[in-house]
Amino acid sequence: ETLKVGISQRKYRATRFEDNFKLICEDIDRAVEQGVKRLIFPELTIPGYMSLDLFKNPAYIEKNLDFLKKVIAYTQDKDVVVIVGYARPGERKANGSFDLYNSAAIIRNGIVLDTVDKTLLPAGDIFWERRYFKNGDSIHVTEIDGEKEGVLICEDLWDQDHSRRVAGELRQKGAQRLWALNASPYHRGKGDTRHQLLSSKAETLGVPLAYANLVGAQDGYHGEILFDGRSMIFDGQGQLTGLGE
Repeated sequence: ETLKVGISQRKYRATRFEDNFKLICEDIDRAVEQGVKRLIFPELTIPGYMSLDLFKNPAYIEKNLDFLKKVIAYTQDKDVVVIVGYARPGERKANGSFDLYNSAAIIRNGIVLDTVDKTLLPAGDIFWERRYFKNGDSIHVTEIDGEKEGVLICEDLWDQDHSRRVAGELRQKGAQRLWALNASPYHRGKGDTRHQLLSSKAETLGVPLAYANLVGAQDGYHGEILFDGRSMIFDGQGQLTGLGE
């Protein structure tokens, strides 16, 4: 039986918690109507990927957790697994500070089945993620209805410059499907590069791969950054089976 997968390719924006929540709920409802069993959202869906130095504000992180709770509650009695991005604070240290992780919550029917932290963080460029986030160090699969599934967050796929191969490790641990949350900006030729990378990952590992990307122009450190959507789904032979605008 084929698993129906949905991708929420929307303009999730920094600081717009209410707006983002509304879009998340709309897409959960749409997924349920269409019989979708896995709904994948872009990276840092709830606070918005381009929250920049707001990620250093504890009240902002708290607000992001409050809205995660609202999303969890909204999934109650809905037959879909929702994989949504948020900023996850680690344990509080003696001085009251905490490490922050770029994470995904895997939610079903009002329950968090699992959380996954982004393992590989991009350096420099427009991302500056290491300024806010710590690397996750627990690469693991999540069992859903007796099947093993793996979640990756953006750079976890672009592992050629890193010592760890997150997708490969997930496959070794038995992942039968891979879901990727992304905020991947556009530049000329990026669509083709991305298509080739994802197709070869799916084919080499022999598992389906769904790639959810953010869409829309957003403010960055150095002017506007354009996220071009083009979310994709590949089968285990590396063939494209679904493409977003």
